Amino acid sequence: PEQDDDRRWLRFMAPLRLLMSYAGEAPVARLAIHPMTMNVRGAVVRMGGIGGVSTLPEGRRKGHVRALMTRAFQHMHEDGLVVSALYPFRESFYERLGYAGWPRARHTTVVPADLVPLLRMERPWTVEHSRIAEGYEAWASFLRAYQAGHHGFALSHPENMAGVKEENRHWVVLVREGGEITGAMTYRITGWQGSLLAHTFYPRTVVARYALLEWIARHADQVREARIRIPPDELPELWLRDVEAPTTTQDPEAWNAPMGRIVSVEGLEGIPAGDGEVMVEIVDEYCPWNAAVWTLRGRQGELAVEPGGKAAARLTIQGLAALLFTGMEPEALAWRGWGTVDAATAASLRALFPPA
Repeated sequence: PEQDDDRRWLRFMAPLRLLMSYAGEAPVARLAIHPMTMNVRGAVVRMGGIGGVSTLPEGRRKGHVRALMTRAFQHMHEDGLVVSALYPFRESFYERLGYAGWPRARHTTVVPADLVPLLRMERPWTVEHSRIAEGYEAWASFLRAYQAGHHGFALSHPENMAGVKEENRHWVVLVREGGEITGAMTYRITGWQGSLLAHTFYPRTVVARYALLEWIARHADQVREARIRIPPDELPELWLRDVEAPTTTQDPEAWNAPMGRIVSVEGLEGIPAGDGEVMVEIVDEYCPWNAAVWTLRGRQGELAVEPGGKAAARLTIQGLAALLFTGMEPEALAWRGWGTVDAATAASLRALFPPA
């Protein structure tokens, strides 16, 4: 049965690039590059998701993964991928390879019975409810629209995403307002008086948020709790009165916080940016095409990237990634060992890359 599952999933892995490392003729390590897209500050760019990284015990601590990652960066650059992301087994390992951390995903737990007051309110929406295989096309279309408005939101290649349809383990709820899908949630239920596990909770409007919560309230007599993975801007403690909504960054599925990397500094041309100009020297051991002095200009809401200039600061690629993805304070870079900037340069970088 496990081999049958592997064969079935292989059909959806065709777009990825698999890299192997050998000791003689024996394979000892591997990784996969998943072609994806990501919203970076409002622009959807091509992204390489790193996954399936594994090493046999006899090959560990011998540089195999480091060599594979170096080759992966070359392939991503040749394929025109601008950024990369992954879920690390250990943050410090991938930081050395140029990645910087993002905030952890947040999870909240609510008692559906506490949401029952929503069932008595007027519903200016309609709901479509189905297994994921039946509602897949509408759900995937909604995700593409949602991505366009949410920094950091990534989507797999359509062929990879189709595996979710084939697996068909989740329910999907789609909220419509005036015919437009404005919210979506995927979930499964562990059993009678068990848990409703909402793996995705994506409202694009306030109405959609309460429509999804109202759907959870409909399960008040069937489940004890609803565990919801929520976007960073959701404040569950303010959803309703008398609702206990403890929130944690500890992932029930044991995923560490994601990390991101810039594969091509030049590829950032045209992404949204604030007004300003700064010239920085970028240090990048693993992507030598990035290791140069770059002039970064923000004009009329877009970033212009040009090689050359007189550097006012020296940043590692991790430092630039932290500014780009999270809007980290430039003054904090020195504390991470990612560069040192003076006050004027810090002000320019903050103007270009405000908190994302």
